[in-house]
Amino acid sequence: FNKVYETYLEQGDTSKAAYIGQQYVAMTVTFFGFFEQLCDQLYRRPVHHIYLCHDNRINADYLPDIIQQLAVKQNEIISMDDALDEPNNQQTDRNYGNRGI
Repeated sequence: FNKVYETYLEQGDTSKAAYIGQQYVAMTVTFFGFFEQLCDQLYRRPVHHIYLCHDNRINADYLPDIIQQLAVKQNEIISMDDALDEPNNQQTDRNYGNRGI
């Protein structure tokens, strides 16, 4: 998303850049929902998540929109300490490399 977003900005096409930004927000919020449902299925309870947000232009411009939409969906921002206190963090790490499990 960021590369396309920056390309449109460099070309001065702010309407296409805004469209990409809006699609990025929608996809990010959708991913949050997906992982919440997955955790509900696996653990039968809400789970604390850590959102890895890269330092780039699209996040700089659209992170407030993402946070606002997540707040509307009753998501709460908590401290890193609280997020790391999640009981599921005590599970065995089954990541066997940089390509997943």
